[in-house]
This record gives sequence, C-alpha cells and structure tokens, in this order.
Amino acid sequence: GLFYERKKDGVRFIDQGPVIVVPREERYREGAPEAYVLYAQARGWRSIDILGDEAFRLRAAKVALEEGLTVSDPDLTKRAEAALDRESRRERLVALADALAKDQACRLPLRQAYLDAGYQVQRQGDKEVSIYPHDDMEEERKAVRVAWQGWNQRKQGLARDSVTDRETLPGVRHPDKPRWQT
Repeated sequence: GLFYERKKDGVRFIDQGPVIVVPREERYREGAPEAYVLYAQARGWRSIDILGDEAFRLRAAKVALEEGLTVSDPDLTKRAEAALDRESRRERLVALADALAKDQACRLPLRQAYLDAGYQVQRQGDKEVSIYPHDDMEEERKAVRVAWQGWNQRKQGLARDSVTDRETLPGVRHPDKPRWQT
C-alpha cells in the first residue's frame, strides 16, 4: 500500500486500496480521525466500516457523520449521533450562559435565546416558563440559571435607574399613567 504522512500535523496511515490502515499509536493523535475520514471521502467513499477500540471508533464515526458519510455499524451510528446531539446541546447552553453574562444592557431577546438553546416554553398557571426538556447537562443548566439571575438583577437595576432619571427630568405625569409625558 501507499504510506501517507500529512505535513501539517504528521498524521500517518497506509492506503491499501479498499482499506485505510492506521498504525496503533496514530489513532489518538489530535486530528487523526478527521484525517482518515476526509481521506476516505476524497477517495469517493460514501460508507465506511470503522475498526479499533471504542474510543477511536466513536471519534471517527462522529467525524464521518458530520462529513455526510454513512457508518456501516448501526449501533455505532446511534452512539455517534447521540454524542453529537449532546455536544450540540452543551454548546448551545454554554452560548446562552455567555450571552446572558455579556448582555450588560439587558437587550437580549430572552424568549428566542432560550428557544435557540433548546428550552421549551410551557404554561404554568397564568405565566409562561422555559423548561429544559433533557435531564443531563446539569452543570451547564446551572450556569444558565446563575447567568440569568445576574442578567435579571442588572435589568431590574436598569429599570430603577430609568424611573429615577424620568422623575428628575422636567415634565408632567398623569396620576393614573405610569409614564412621564415630556
């Protein structure tokens, strides 16, 4: 077979026609599964079998699915899809927590931000609440809760400052209307 070594990261493998052989020590190199899958894709393969230990197989299967290839082992495919789903949900929760923490002006469209992060809106009594439909990601959900509490405190502080500013400005206010008319 043909021996390949990728210059940018030194990933090595042997192309034996219908099989890509990976030296055992190469399986755990950063970027290795990506290199093997991309090479198989460049060869025109649409479906691949992945052999090796479970950690390598799962990493390679996730890359293959992301690149649009079919993994021949249906159980491995399900595990890889579940892992990709968890990673995606985690990234969206982390992004929501970051957005809440960074939104100093409290202008984030909260409902849409929570929906984008995978929350669902449910009615409880006379109000709507955002519920996360999965039981995992406890640490990330806690980070969202803490970030929202800080966001909510900032918003309440901004509202108090706004009322104080309006009441010190010249103008008139109807006693039954909450807004000042200038």
